[in-house]
Amino acid sequence: MFPHVVLANDGTFDSLGRYLSQTTFVVVDLETNGGTPSEGGITEIGAVKVCGGEVVSEFQTLVNPGAPIPPFITLLTGINDAMVENAPNISFALPSFIEWAGECVFVAHNAPFDLGFLRGSAKILNIAFPAVEVLDTLTLARCVLQPDEVQNRKLGTLAAYFGSPTEPVHRALADARATAHVLHALFERLGSIGITTLEETLGITSVIKPAQRKKRTLAADLPQVPGVYAFRDDQDRVLYIGKSRNIRKRAMSYFTKAETRDRMNRMLDLTSHITAIPCHTDLEASIRESRIIAQSKPPFNAVGKRTEKTIWIRITKEPYPRLSVVRKITEDALHFGPVRSMEQATLVVDAITTLIGIRTCTTKLSVKKASPSCVLGEMGKCALPCELAISTDDYKLLIEQLKSAVNGDSFIESNLQQKISQLASQERFEEAAAVRDRLHAWLSAAIRFHRLKTISGISEIIAVATTETGFDIHIIRYGALAAAGKTTNISKIGSEISAMKSTAQEFLPPLAPAGAGSISEAMMICNWLDSAEVTLIETSEPLSQPWPNQLSAQDIFEELTNAQNKSSSVSPTRRWQNFSAPR
Repeated sequence: MFPHVVLANDGTFDSLGRYLSQTTFVVVDLETNGGTPSEGGITEIGAVKVCGGEVVSEFQTLVNPGAPIPPFITLLTGINDAMVENAPNISFALPSFIEWAGECVFVAHNAPFDLGFLRGSAKILNIAFPAVEVLDTLTLARCVLQPDEVQNRKLGTLAAYFGSPTEPVHRALADARATAHVLHALFERLGSIGITTLEETLGITSVIKPAQRKKRTLAADLPQVPGVYAFRDDQDRVLYIGKSRNIRKRAMSYFTKAETRDRMNRMLDLTSHITAIPCHTDLEASIRESRIIAQSKPPFNAVGKRTEKTIWIRITKEPYPRLSVVRKITEDALHFGPVRSMEQATLVVDAITTLIGIRTCTTKLSVKKASPSCVLGEMGKCALPCELAISTDDYKLLIEQLKSAVNGDSFIESNLQQKISQLASQERFEEAAAVRDRLHAWLSAAIRFHRLKTISGISEIIAVATTETGFDIHIIRYGALAAAGKTTNISKIGSEISAMKSTAQEFLPPLAPAGAGSISEAMMICNWLDSAEVTLIETSEPLSQPWPNQLSAQDIFEELTNAQNKSSSVSPTRRWQNFSAPR
């Protein structure tokens, strides 16, 4: 059977191709038991075969991975050991899937993961895997959608945006169905700009227009050092800001097949010249990039071009304090966070109110006159100060309990963990997953809060990192980068620090727990200090994490994060956990 041929307008075969509407696609999704085929097995395969926008057939099977399924994977997917006990193993399931799929075009969201797992499993089993063409809906979405059209390119976000009737739920067939819907929605977008064939679709991420290729000379004279680069138009307006360890090499890559982002192609059309800001270190380049993007707001930077929006949980000062979600820190209240989104803020508040019962209503309460209760009170998630069911002194004890949890008491995380275990043992996995999300949000906010509070409370830190090219030196003041330097001679570190101190930028103490710069800058510095290559030289105050259960909570948080990402990771080094060396 021959593929459909697209003829050029003149009737020749100059424009061969297969119409998307007449090509059969196999949209596949996997659930797994680990990060790689050798570390863990596939636990479920789900796939949908589609052609012309219609479902031709579906494939679904649980797979016995031959090893126990970790509890956090069960919480994520709902798949447990009992469900796969009598399921076929991969040596039977994979050949069945390959036979069903045939030599169609494969589609997956983040295709390197799913196809890599299938090919890796086939290699381990010594099974031939077909040499098929692959479309990645994640890559396709990045090319087709505008930078500000959706918050991110996750499958759940795209499925909701395009109105998929099937919601991704970390089960293979449901996620494959949602991916198929997203695929067809993206095809409609492609059709609106005249892309109708598979060859064109595969090519839009690798083709550079001749006019753009000619602009490679704009990057020819840039320095080959770490730093920040700026693409500018003919009126010297900043179009795009980036950073790299090698400015020239990175800028040149925008004019090659390696650049697959559609918005970058549009940016290159407008570019007339490129400027560079050399930096001493990678960290300095990252922070300069962040600061310049925040200041100039380049139109083609998808991340960071808008003013940093932080979200905090505030505990107000009044007879019956309440929890509120705010975007700015003030001096008249205790703040916890920052959290990454309003959704995460809601989960953190839910975690607190469920266990402690602090109110969230905006009503101004009297200590003498009762007021009507709200829904949370009726649900038992509030101590009902509105009905004077609790005295102000007893309510203060609830506030103190929350402050203790913020400052290190493991009350909230231990209770949420216990609830997760209880629900999981009863196979109430959806409820357990909801509690897990609250725990994940709480720990994320708590870890960020204490790291930020620590780094922003120290007036000066001097640290050195050993690199392949020498020694990176940084002076940090109140969580902001004040100076950066580099030397290749270890004996000159002291003199370099002395010179840097005299010109280092000054910062005023910030409102706790925010840093003197941006939140993102403070967190970049924390991550750099965490690296194994960093040695602290001086600190004006002791640099330590004041949260007693920081390490255990970090481990819990990383386990939950790994479950959500379907992969395992190594815990970061925390060499400055208890460093104390005041000058």
